[in-house]
Amino acid sequence: MKALSHARVWKRYLGDRFLSINRSRIGDLLQHNNNQQTAFLFYYETESEDKIAFLDTTVHRDMSGSLCKSVYRKLIHTVQYLAYDSHHPQSVKRGVVKCLYYKAHNGERKIKKKQHIVRALKHV
Repeated sequence: MKALSHARVWKRYLGDRFLSINRSRIGDLLQHNNNQQTAFLFYYETESEDKIAFLDTTVHRDMSGSLCKSVYRKLIHTVQYLAYDSHHPQSVKRGVVKCLYYKAHNGERKIKKKQHIVRALKHV
């Protein structure tokens, strides 16, 4: 019986991507990407009113045209998070707070967002 070699196999999942490109080049890029791999299709969304939702952020243009980000919440956001007295590990509970703090710390209007976190977690 022949021994199996220990060859490495690298797999990678292509998820959401953000790209700023001239609108006239979108069709060419989309066609090129879709011709590379036929198992799945690429599509695109364009900004509306100088902003676009991407994952859990809103990316928008300021007056100078620079890109800025802020936290994105859907209209149906319920401000409900994991209850501290739940039977989840402490690491998970701390992770919720760290994640909310990270989002607030890495965007605009930091004080307002931190106040939102405190209010939201007090009601849990």
